[in-house]
Amino acid sequence: MALKEGTQAPNFKFKDRDGNDKEFYDVDGKRIVFFFPQAFTPGCTAQACSLRDNYANLKGEGISEVFGISIDSEEKLAKFKKEHGLDYILIADTDGEISKSYDVYNNFLLKKMSGRVTYTVDPDNTIHNTVNSGIMGKKVEHDLSEHGTDLLNLIKQDK
Repeated sequence: MALKEGTQAPNFKFKDRDGNDKEFYDVDGKRIVFFFPQAFTPGCTAQACSLRDNYANLKGEGISEVFGISIDSEEKLAKFKKEHGLDYILIADTDGEISKSYDVYNNFLLKKMSGRVTYTVDPDNTIHNTVNSGIMGKKVEHDLSEHGTDLLNLIKQDK
């Protein structure tokens, strides 16, 4: 499961920090799109906070934006963002359509959620890296609290 490197990243709509409707393809530069199962769970919180802690460094390495996507409600994600001081964009994929388009949608133990998969996307909207961090049939191979650092190192290696 999950889209492979070299695949065209699906476009999706989101609201920017000012509440304006935007599309993923409208954002210039290299981007990170990470899907996570559920806000406020230990693994998702560790992953999200690691990306928060590395956000400035990721931007310094040429990442124009980070998008976190889950099937949680807008209200839950707004609370998650505020409580953990997350600077990047969180998207409530309540109908699962974005998750399905990226092939990470899952009915896990009768609960609908996104798998824990992260993509780096090049400026031409091509997926450059796919990092599967569990849930979708793979064991977590690294500490989720190091996810942002791992992505930063991966991006540095690509330069």
